[in-house]
Amino acid sequence: MYRLLFCLLLCLNSSAGAAQILINEFLASNASVNSDNEYGAFSDWVELYNPGSNPVNLDGWHLSDSGDPLKWAFPSGTTI
Repeated sequence: MYRLLFCLLLCLNSSAGAAQILINEFLASNASVNSDNEYGAFSDWVELYNPGSNPVNLDGWHLSDSGDPLKWAFPSGTTI
């Protein structure tokens, strides 16, 4: 049975304004590509891209691969 590969939800807070962050690449269900050097695991990953000239603060932004849109929060102070 196939499982849902990856469902990305970016939950933006009101401070994001008109910022446009794009999902540039992602790898879901990673079993053999680019192991994590620190843990040796094959983690799923997502690459975000800011096409604008100003940094965007990701406070209050989240990623999820489940029904919980707040599953993983970007660390406070993260900018792209």
